[in-house]
Amino acid sequence: MGQTADKKGTISVMAVLTQAYKQGLFCSWPLSNERYDLIIDNGKKMFRVQVKGTSIQDKRRWKISTTTYDNTNFTVYAQKYIKNKNRRRTKAYSENEIDFIIAHIIPLNIFYIVPVKELNGAKGFNVVPNNPKTKNRYEKFSFRKIKYGSLR
Repeated sequence: MGQTADKKGTISVMAVLTQAYKQGLFCSWPLSNERYDLIIDNGKKMFRVQVKGTSIQDKRRWKISTTTYDNTNFTVYAQKYIKNKNRRRTKAYSENEIDFIIAHIIPLNIFYIVPVKELNGAKGFNVVPNNPKTKNRYEKFSFRKIKYGSLR
């Protein structure tokens, strides 16, 4: 039986929590439905983090979605969704909503800690882990184990 998106998301959030706790960071998550999954606290500052897990590989690239459902006008959204289930409205995360996206490549257990401002409104990005020849701009955010230098 395959994993649902919710199960994959839970796997990735737990992997991020495990690594953060190992490094002495404090983590919590909101009780209400927010745009971020976690709050990571380094003792001086708190960061809103959205975790995105993926198992989708295209050739050697892994695809990371950096969107969320746009529920700003729920009535219009619901009407469009009911008419055409394949056309969900999505939007990119903004600096007003989150500080970082932590992308988790589930099969490789590799993490990318990307400041949301680096995404420039993109709805996704691709990464090619373990390839020293890649010129992908997101590779500088890759960590085998999460190192929160950018969160310190």
